Amino acid sequence: MRNYAPIIGLLLLLGVFAGAWLLLQPSEPQPTGAGNIDDSVATLDNSGHVPSSVYSEEGNTTDRSDPLSPTRSEDSQVDPTGEVAGPDEPPGEITETKPPVKTVAPDRNTTDPERDPAGEKDPSPDSSEQAQKFIKGYKRPPGQNLGNTRPTSRRIGKPAGVKKLDDVSTKLRQDRRGLLASYARLQKNENGQWLPDTDDAYTRIDREIWFPDAESFSDLPMPLDNFGATWTGFLVIETAGDYWFFLGADNGGRVELDGETVLLQDGMVRYVEVSAVLTLEPGLHPIKIEFAQQMNGVADAAKCAAAFMYVPEGQSKPVAVPPEMLMVPEWMWSDNAPIITSLSQTEGEIGDEIVIRGQGFQGLTFDDGTGGVDTPPQVKFTNQSAEILSSTATELKVRVPIGARSGTLIVYAPSTQPGFRLPGELIWIPSNSVRFKVTTQFGMIAKWHDLPGWSNYDFVESDLHKPDVVRLENNFMFDTRGELDLPFRDDPLACRWDGKLGVPGDFLPDDKSSLIEFQTHGRIRVTLGDVTKETGHELTDGDQLQTLRFEVNGGAERYLLLSIDFTDESQAASLRIVELQWVGHEWPNDNEKGAEVYEEIRLLPYHWFFPPTVPPKPPEILNAKPIVEEGEQPVALPYDALVGVPSIRVGQEFSFELKDYGPADLWLSKPVVTIDGVLLPYSVTEENWEIAGEAASRKMVCTATMPPGVGAGRMVAQISVVTGDPYFIDFGNRGLVGYLYDVPEGSGLSKLPDLAPLTCFKVRKDRQINFESVADFDLPFPAETFVIEWLGGLIIEEEGDYEFICRSDDGMKLWLDDNVVIDADHPQAPAENTATVHLVPGVYRFRMQFFENNQHEVCVLEWRATRGEGEAQEELIPRQVIPARAFSLDIHPAFPAKTSTGKRTDGS
Repeated sequence: MRNYAPIIGLLLLLGVFAGAWLLLQPSEPQPTGAGNIDDSVATLDNSGHVPSSVYSEEGNTTDRSDPLSPTRSEDSQVDPTGEVAGPDEPPGEITETKPPVKTVAPDRNTTDPERDPAGEKDPSPDSSEQAQKFIKGYKRPPGQNLGNTRPTSRRIGKPAGVKKLDDVSTKLRQDRRGLLASYARLQKNENGQWLPDTDDAYTRIDREIWFPDAESFSDLPMPLDNFGATWTGFLVIETAGDYWFFLGADNGGRVELDGETVLLQDGMVRYVEVSAVLTLEPGLHPIKIEFAQQMNGVADAAKCAAAFMYVPEGQSKPVAVPPEMLMVPEWMWSDNAPIITSLSQTEGEIGDEIVIRGQGFQGLTFDDGTGGVDTPPQVKFTNQSAEILSSTATELKVRVPIGARSGTLIVYAPSTQPGFRLPGELIWIPSNSVRFKVTTQFGMIAKWHDLPGWSNYDFVESDLHKPDVVRLENNFMFDTRGELDLPFRDDPLACRWDGKLGVPGDFLPDDKSSLIEFQTHGRIRVTLGDVTKETGHELTDGDQLQTLRFEVNGGAERYLLLSIDFTDESQAASLRIVELQWVGHEWPNDNEKGAEVYEEIRLLPYHWFFPPTVPPKPPEILNAKPIVEEGEQPVALPYDALVGVPSIRVGQEFSFELKDYGPADLWLSKPVVTIDGVLLPYSVTEENWEIAGEAASRKMVCTATMPPGVGAGRMVAQISVVTGDPYFIDFGNRGLVGYLYDVPEGSGLSKLPDLAPLTCFKVRKDRQINFESVADFDLPFPAETFVIEWLGGLIIEEEGDYEFICRSDDGMKLWLDDNVVIDADHPQAPAENTATVHLVPGVYRFRMQFFENNQHEVCVLEWRATRGEGEAQEELIPRQVIPARAFSLDIHPAFPAKTSTGKRTDGS
């Protein structure tokens, strides 16, 4: 009899190993019953129609001209295995110390929700509705990774639909660059389903998928809280090779290439970037990119970002896939497709007439079942229809309509293209998107009154009380007093707004009307057109919402005179103007019809409001430069100088050029200039006038001394009620010097490394430590494991107890004058660590280090200051991010002898 014992033993051993291996593998996510979108996200067909079958049954503004503002968006990442990683551990307990300065060691086993200003706890994917997956029903693709670890290349299993490069002419590839985009608002119905608002679906051609923040989506004709997008077309590959692609999405996204899911970001609460290296042959590869955005309660929920990127050969940082690598769907490959080649002007006022030149602008006559119907093309400015004054197949003359704002101008040509919709059904083919700047100044003239001690609670007439602030307010509606940019916002106050409400021509059909409702906490009197209404004087409870309703008829575009008087003592204050739509009637019983019921459908957009008269063109700051005495050597900057941004020190004399515009009676006074809200006294050393017909302008050469109390570098000029765009300055002796280290640590970082021997990738200037995401960090390398050290001085102006609060993911350490203030040198989920120290006026040497270990890149340093104790305690500084003006470079720790190398810490 044979001895099977060794064989049986070997089999059992193999079984144990196999079981252990299976247990250790990351499990593939399975579709769940809750979430935003089932099977795909906001999948739209190319006409803007959204099939309802793809949605689940449940589920759910950075100044871009600022040279230090972020340019990429990346809020969190996915475990390299492909599994979505939740928070590392619960947030740490907030602890206090008293002088002398001591290290704060956080207790990581408890949380303190009272200290989280956003109420954010970064829920794990399994513990909160906010973290339910957006993109469901897909398997995570093999080879997907993240960060600066390049994945292993792979080929697509069974490529489908790939076309040869010579299947399409060079001209078509030039004319039809980009992907066809379809956007739709997601709304929750009475059954809790998230469904698209197909009536407002919006299609256009996007030349690249590069939307790093909500501002880049700002010309969409829909709110940016819950919406979906689908981009379709072809990826153009000229040369065979390995291509490293990235998908970044907040909140969810998917890339399908050649019929296979190749990148999947399926449900983190923050921005996540995933990457894959694909081996591709030359050709046109069919591509679909899906994206969904949701306001989910985390601190940076409103960021809203989507990006399809790749790493060019020989580079290390991903960039947007360029237009020449993208091409619209095949059904749009027509020599007769609408194409805009030029505009008679690329900017203008509401009401201006412009000429659009190009091809394919022909109309269409087709049989809709009732006979021939003449259908001309459509022209839309950011989805606002414009009146066509004359048209040919190559030229359209249009009027810039009420409701237009800066953004995309698109010509939509009618077609009955077979295979796209039902035979004989009309579709609209968009042209390329062209930028058009609307120069009209929107808003209302506001006259604010500060009324301390006042309790009359009646409307204030300007002839009885001189306004304290008079200005043009672009977006004058507000929900709380905290949103008011007024030094007396907590006092009893009053305001009068004067202007016009513009009603677009397609607001409503001629035979329809809508209700406009004015909502307020406070008391208001409104005149709209020739109708005046006001809330009662007895309604003085600031917690009670007051409303006034006005009926507005449809028809041709027009302006209605509008004035609003508002008054409020010191309670809750707000002002909103919304459009209501009729829903039906209440039926108290089976036989009696009750009151009409309306529902709020939208806040009226800011670009529907106009000042009563055309204000002067805003003044411009053209340039600025420090005044340097002959032979004086400029102060050496320890960081890389900002290109095109002048560096001026606080306290230094400088010159700048200022330009303002007629009418000439404005020139009896000069513009008011502020820097970071601080008034800048200046002298005019030279004036030059330019007069051409009715147009007139004045250019002034000015000198001034940079005042204290500044730090952000926003220089603004105002004349009359209008304010110009900001001009940015770098303060040579304000802010912090940041040393950025790209750490190639495959196993991750568990603590701060010794930075002295390490190679520094980049040395730069940071105004403050306020980084909610990788977009805010604006790293010069892909994010995975990195370290930043900030050096400078901290300016203390008043003696008091200063509480420092650092919310970070992962670890950090803070020193003042070489004393450790906070020590959180360990991996952690976004958590707050705090310390309180007593400080007297002066400048303290400031040093802070931060390290990131793979996901949820956050580092925000705040403070608050008080004086006294108990009932006698006085607040010196409310809780806020430490401002740039509090950081000095005149006093600082010794700067290391390091420069930007563009290399990792190991020199690679």
